[in-house]
Amino acid sequence: MKSFFVQASVCLRIFLDAMEFNVSVSIRVPTRLKIAILLFLSCFVMYGLRVNISLIMIAMLREDSSINWTKKDQSFVLGGYFYGYLSTSLIASIAVRKFSSKDLIGLSLFASGVITGLSVYTIQESIVPFLLTRFILGALAGFCLLYTSPSPRDRQKS
Repeated sequence: MKSFFVQASVCLRIFLDAMEFNVSVSIRVPTRLKIAILLFLSCFVMYGLRVNISLIMIAMLREDSSINWTKKDQSFVLGGYFYGYLSTSLIASIAVRKFSSKDLIGLSLFASGVITGLSVYTIQESIVPFLLTRFILGALAGFCLLYTSPSPRDRQKS
């Protein structure tokens, strides 16, 4: 534990010296730390996408709202995400072996953001396009939450 504080103080001293004298210092961040942060943030975003409809549905289904869903419709909307997630588990495990985990996570998060933005417009049309967006979000989460450790060949690149 002491070595951590020593390293942190050395890094802080280098940073302060660089700020004072305008010297560029490059501090190398380990690839494993970058991947850990990326995985944490992707899980955080996907968790938010998973639970947001449960919270938003309360406000959407008030008496004065223009959305009139039956209890069956509500259950399909809540379950649509999980149906998509389950449907892509096998496909995602195959894809993660062929492509980079980093690329799959980044693309699935980007696509999830686009689909979430489109869901605002699909909910005004009818329930079927909105169910499709929820299903696609779940399918993208299946790709996002899979990670394999890099092969020894890839470890030497970083």
